[in-house]
Amino acid sequence: MGSGTGEKVLCCPIPQNAVLQGREWAMCLCRQVLPPPGSPRLLAWPLAELVEATGGFSEQHKVGEGGFGCVYRARLRHTDCAVKRLKEDAELNWNLVHNSFITELEKLSRYRHPNIVELAGFCAERGHFCLVYVFMPNGSLDDRLRPQDGRPPLTWPQRLSVLVGAARAVQFLHQDVPSLIHGDVKSSNILLDQTLTPRLSDFGLARVGVGGGRGGRSGTLGRTGTVRGTLAYLPPEYVQTGALSPAIDTYSFGVVLLEALTGRRALETDERGQTKYLKDLVAAEEEESGVGDRDVGTRLGQAYADSQAGPCPPLLSTSLGHLAAQCLHRRSKQRPHMDQVYEELERLQQALCWEPALPPCRSPVDPQNQPEESDDSLPGVGDSFSSPLPPPAVIINPARRRIMERLELYDHGLLDSLGVLDSGPPYGSVPSQLPEESEDFDVGP
Repeated sequence: MGSGTGEKVLCCPIPQNAVLQGREWAMCLCRQVLPPPGSPRLLAWPLAELVEATGGFSEQHKVGEGGFGCVYRARLRHTDCAVKRLKEDAELNWNLVHNSFITELEKLSRYRHPNIVELAGFCAERGHFCLVYVFMPNGSLDDRLRPQDGRPPLTWPQRLSVLVGAARAVQFLHQDVPSLIHGDVKSSNILLDQTLTPRLSDFGLARVGVGGGRGGRSGTLGRTGTVRGTLAYLPPEYVQTGALSPAIDTYSFGVVLLEALTGRRALETDERGQTKYLKDLVAAEEEESGVGDRDVGTRLGQAYADSQAGPCPPLLSTSLGHLAAQCLHRRSKQRPHMDQVYEELERLQQALCWEPALPPCRSPVDPQNQPEESDDSLPGVGDSFSSPLPPPAVIINPARRRIMERLELYDHGLLDSLGVLDSGPPYGSVPSQLPEESEDFDVGP
């Protein structure tokens, strides 16, 4: 049986009094939600083990709290884990809370990715509903954008790396058929492991769209009568009409881009006690300056780059400003798709020589990495080493050469930030014989 939005509806009913008898309902849930036989199975944790590891879900073990549950740090079988226990608040809609539990369990059982949080099991026993994850020791992006507990805020290379990984996770969901709309993309749901690798979390509001394809490239996928999510990250068309599409996540990610650029929170209260949404910054700049997305992006980068992260390269600040303005476009069809957002961020990372998989940018010959001379002599071959060898030829990747040329033009004011990331040849250079595939955004109506 399916719903109007393509969601699979589980036929395992939730007891009306929410009191589960033993683990029968958990086993029913396990059979319907988890992967078929032959696939990796999730562990159904005994409630007693979770209670012991969290000190009875004590405040001392609590590390976070959301709308539907509290998160506790636990040491389970000599492994650091995070246990999210669903709230039993009488003011909450009980069925909504449990549907969130089922949705997250189902989606995280299906979607495995290096930038998606790893689910280590669940518990549905005696009225307690818990999800167990691998623990993320560096908190969330929201935590690390500002100094906290003696830790400095993330640097600009670290921020860009987190944005690249988070965008990679969202576009991975959107490229499924049908697309999966996360529905709650925000900085506090981007968790960081011990190496600051981002992991997208909290799939309780995820919904499957009707149709879609590469990057979720369709129009409105459906409508919902219940608007869910965090208002500071939601686009106007969803708040006003309930229109569901992957563009919701793109808009939310635009707010995350602004958070990383400015270091400000998505929702703040000014000195007069008035609520201010960071997502309104783009519209405010447009109204004040009377310019379009491109110029607004430049203004955002120049005026709001977070000084706590150190000096921000002009290319980075203006590029993040441009991309945030595009993602926050009022018209959903004018927003870039998340696979394009990811590709743009990845190109920016490469242009700044901050690619994690590559060694730091340095001169071709680094004395620190050269082999030391040996004092031992080899008989019969001494004469062959009497004269110095010519230096090895340095071969520069053509793509890297083009980026270096654009950076030089940018430094002289002859090229803007988007031109640096353009896939075409820079002005004044000789085009290659074979045309290259364009990587520009498709922002058609």
